[in-house]
Amino acid sequence: MIIEPVCPRLYQVKDILPESALEEIKNLDWLNLPTDTPPMQERMIRKKIKHEHVLALTKINQLLEKHSKQIGELLNLKFTNMRTLWWLDLPGFFSGIHIDSTEYTAMQAYWIAPGINYGTHFYSTDRHDPEPNTLIKGFDFIPNTGYLNDLTGPNSEKIYHGMLNLVPENTFRVSSYTQFLTY
Repeated sequence: MIIEPVCPRLYQVKDILPESALEEIKNLDWLNLPTDTPPMQERMIRKKIKHEHVLALTKINQLLEKHSKQIGELLNLKFTNMRTLWWLDLPGFFSGIHIDSTEYTAMQAYWIAPGINYGTHFYSTDRHDPEPNTLIKGFDFIPNTGYLNDLTGPNSEKIYHGMLNLVPENTFRVSSYTQFLTY
């Protein structure tokens, strides 16, 4: 995996998984996998894949979580636990600008989308219609890439972000979200 700094607490990641894992991801029948809607996501047009019921995702999660050593060395953190969530974002989904209130390091990896315009953008403001000059970094949605965001510390040190383009009709978006915990 290649990790490149963008700014303090934010990194671009590339070449996350080997090609064989990418093929497994592409070949899954995403719209027919078991899902649920976790708390605080009820208003979102998305589903969390029950990855524990999908052998291919369980194996891929193990590959994703193996990156914890490299990420921990980069951030000078020792992780005690990791977990990966898989998100299926349905037509109409978008994510308004927000900060994450959690206290861990997270890696969002991109897998399937209708185009490159469905990646996360990071801003220096919480405005719902941000000016172009407030953009810190816009991540293109390119499979096997994504970002690493250090969410430890106070909210004042966290970066506003969102995905403002609606997922179009007859398409979907798949990403994974790996949490690297220090407690």
